[in-house]
Amino acid sequence: MVQRGMNIELRDITQAYPQAQTALKRTILAHLPTELVHRYPEGTLLHVIKPLYGIAEAGVHWWTTYHGHHCKELDMATSTYDPCLLITNRDDAGIFGIVGMQTDDTLMLGTPAFSSREEKKIQKAEFRSKPKARLTPEVQLDFNGCTLTMDASRVLTLRQKGQGGRIRLVDIRAPDRAQQYTEQRAVTNLRRGHSARYEGQKDGDLVGIPSQTKAYKGVQGPMT
Repeated sequence: MVQRGMNIELRDITQAYPQAQTALKRTILAHLPTELVHRYPEGTLLHVIKPLYGIAEAGVHWWTTYHGHHCKELDMATSTYDPCLLITNRDDAGIFGIVGMQTDDTLMLGTPAFSSREEKKIQKAEFRSKPKARLTPEVQLDFNGCTLTMDASRVLTLRQKGQGGRIRLVDIRAPDRAQQYTEQRAVTNLRRGHSARYEGQKDGDLVGIPSQTKAYKGVQGPMT
């Protein structure tokens, strides 16, 4: 398909989870971040109303938002092989595209018309993202733990991006062989989006933007 003039492009959404358009179903209260304490009365807690990094179900909310965007705005349908693979419904060969979704990244193969339509729809939806990167002999793309390259003849090569180097043999005679096996499975299943964190973020921190929370003064009771 690349030989026929289609392009391969990568879309990287910036801070994906806080851009989910659905609200949390459960009540979550959080202490103010240290840098915001001086701006609110003493005893103020935050009521988290939208998904943020650090909340278990945040990924599901973002998936619902971004997957729905592709189905509705780009007229795409989920492949029967993989829910993360979408294909255009249109019979018009001029607007043909295939999209692979991985949390905040989407790898797309499509016609110039599809690429243009995707760009217009992402801007209309006001999703914050980096400019699309297009695969060329000079530009490689990194997606889902792999590196995709193209040579001058437009032949594609896909290779792992370092995951294989982190895999270690499991000693089947060791007392902790089950734990070793579990750890190595985690290494092989590692995905960029699921492990992303921001500088200074600690386990359990809620990272997002102010519009995702409401402040309450003097709320008492256990934290959820």
